[in-house]
This record gives sequence, C-alpha cells and structure tokens, in this order.
Amino acid sequence: MITILIKYSELTLKGKNRNQFINWLIDNIKYRLDKNNINYEIIKKYDHAILNAKNLKSEDEIYQILQNIPGIHSFAPIYIQKITIENIISDLEKIIANIRTNFKFRITIKNSGFAKKIFSSNQDAIIFIAKEIFKINNNLKVDLKNFDYNFEFNFTAENKYHLNVIKYNGIIGLPSGINGEGLSMLSGGIDSPVASYLTICRGINLSFISFLTSTTSTKETLTKIKLLAEKINQFNGKDHFLYLINFEKMQEAIAKLKGTEYRTILLRRAFFKFANILAEKENKKLIVTGDSLGQVSSQTLESLIVINKAVDLFTMRPLIALSKEEIINKAKKIETYQLSILKGEDMCSLFTPKNPKTKPTLEKTIYFENQIENYPKILEEIFERYTRKIKLG
Repeated sequence: MITILIKYSELTLKGKNRNQFINWLIDNIKYRLDKNNINYEIIKKYDHAILNAKNLKSEDEIYQILQNIPGIHSFAPIYIQKITIENIISDLEKIIANIRTNFKFRITIKNSGFAKKIFSSNQDAIIFIAKEIFKINNNLKVDLKNFDYNFEFNFTAENKYHLNVIKYNGIIGLPSGINGEGLSMLSGGIDSPVASYLTICRGINLSFISFLTSTTSTKETLTKIKLLAEKINQFNGKDHFLYLINFEKMQEAIAKLKGTEYRTILLRRAFFKFANILAEKENKKLIVTGDSLGQVSSQTLESLIVINKAVDLFTMRPLIALSKEEIINKAKKIETYQLSILKGEDMCSLFTPKNPKTKPTLEKTIYFENQIENYPKILEEIFERYTRKIKLG
C-alpha cells in the first residue's frame, strides 16, 4: 500500500463554498481512480486529503493520474506514524535504503509543539533527525538550497507525524466541472489544445468539435484529431465527447460567393453558428477557441469582433494575449505539441483566399451570408445527417 498526501490548490482560498470545491475535487479523483481499477481509500481533511492506494502495478501509475487532475497543488508519498523515536528512526532507514547512496538533503519541521514530549523545539527536532540520518549514511551532505531531498516532518494533534521526502507538483487550477461544461473548437493545430487545457484548469469540463470535409477527412487527420481530444480529455473531471462534423455542404455554399476575400470570415462564422447550436442542444455554457490576437488574418481585432457576433454563447479565448512562442511552450509542457505537428489537413488553411480580408465589416459579412441560399437549413441538415459523436476515454 502507498499513502499519498494531496494538497489542494486555490480551493483553500474559498469561503463558504469551500467544501463544494473540495468535494468536487475528491469526486474527480475518485472517478479517475475508479476508471483505472485502483483499490483505494480517500480521507478528506480541511486543507489536504490522504489517499491510501493498494495493489498498484507501480507507484508511477497513480502519480500520473494525480498529475492530470486540476485542483491539486501538490502531492507526496508519505509515512504516517505515531510519534515515537523508534518510528522516526525506522522510517528514516526505510527511506534512505530506497534512494541513491549519495545525496544532498535538508530537514523541514512543522508543528513540533505536538511532539514536545520528545523535542523541545523545531531546531531540537532538526538536530536529532540530522544525527540519525548521518548514522545511517555518513556520506550524505546538508544543503538548504540545492538539496535533492527534503525530509519534511509535520507533527499533528493526533500524536502522529507525516513524513515525506519527495513532492510532486500538481497542475493547480480549479476542479474541472465545478464551473460547468463547454464546447472547444479543436482544429488539430497547436493552439486549440492549449486553449482547451487552460479552460479545463479553470473548472470547465470540455467536449470537442472538429470540422472536416471529404478532402480533410484523411486517416492521418482523423487519427490526429482523436489523439488530441483523448489527450486533453485526460484533464477533464469526467470523460466527455468528440463531435466530428462534415461541413462540406456549407463550405461549398460559401465557395460559390463572389466575395472571396471574405471566405475565411464567413466559414469561421458558420463554424461558430453551428457550435452555438450544438452547445445549446448539449447544455454547454460556453465555446472555447484557440484564437491569439493578430496571429492570422481571421484573428485581427476586426475579424474577431465580426466572427464573435455570430454566437449568443460566451466565447472563451484563453490564448488571446499570448505569443506563438508562449503557446508552443505550453503545448510542449502538456505534451500536445508532438501530436499537433503530425501530418493532417486543416479545413481553414485549405480554404483561405490569396488575399484574405483582415478588417472585415459586419455589414458586408452579413450581406454575403444573405446570399447563401437556405443557410439555416444547411446547418440543420449538417446537424441531423453529418454529425458524429464519439465517447472519449
């Protein structure tokens, strides 16, 4: 069995609704553990939780699960024992036997007042523990700043101590789902997976929508989209869905218009209109996109304003003020970058005119849309006949 101390993220700053946030996080943790068939017990505390897990294939298995759950500040495998000299020495021997021979360490003591029968102060505890560590291995070195391991003892009012030496960072944020559900427009590029991840970390569970045509529905493109959706879905509190939309009928209708410089704007507004319809039918509160201001012609301020007028739902753009370099760095961190650069066709890039409009007006855009025969019926037909819903996870 392994025991893990889980520290909550910004949930600790909440007021009267604090328990709601903590309970939601605990439920998300349980969901992921159950899904991976892990035998566990989880105990909720005021500012942390204690997780006891049994019959693991490896400790890394549970570490990977916890590192993908928003709302966790950090977690650490710990020893929980009754406060006695014998237990402290025994745990130190076990820990040092399982890590490399030579390392630098420091000691952190919290709440030594609960161990006053043994230690007169934090400093007294540090001196005692350091001496015992050197008895076990006198080749070790103390380094308060550049340490390899921090022997952290937290003494409790229950006459017990928590001891950990390795701490893993969580992805912080809020428990996914606590703020509702949304629909993310997943293009297959670098930006939209990062935007989805950042949104999930602010408490939104996401499903994903991708627009395709017969030209872009290649095996490579479909595989890429599904891999990206599955990767980001790991951060959801609960497994959600990928919607694959064959948007060829709308693309063909827009292609017939004379205003070619408006084609990308018209197509993206059609994406948004359709996403708005789907989101409302599926009870999603918002739409998410990977737009970054000024990055391409359809992401100028004028273009974004015109495109956004197509929807009623709130549109979240987490990347709006980030540079491409910042977005790429985040994509590499969450391991979507290598998937995003796989071979695959992007519907927008194939449809972009030679001289796209960078400062469209709403009046002119609506004028062109009014030239599209049966516009609402096309969207309705696409929804009824050309929408494929895939369960993730």
